[in-house]
Amino acid sequence: MNYNYKYLKLMRKQKNYTASEISKLIGIDQSNYSKIENGKYQGLNFLQLSKLTETLDLDLYKLLLIERNI
Repeated sequence: MNYNYKYLKLMRKQKNYTASEISKLIGIDQSNYSKIENGKYQGLNFLQLSKLTETLDLDLYKLLLIERNI
């Protein structure tokens, strides 16, 4: 799954979470979360993605690089 890792990192910092805190919240180890924020990890499952979007109040379209046609 492709995602906007720069947006993810920016939003995490804006919400004042550490990478360690987020990794614990979504249930992966810190090294893999670091890979997520560097665009080198594609193993996010739906539950982890759901926890990320909820915790950081992310726009799912921006995170998944989906264009809206409204």
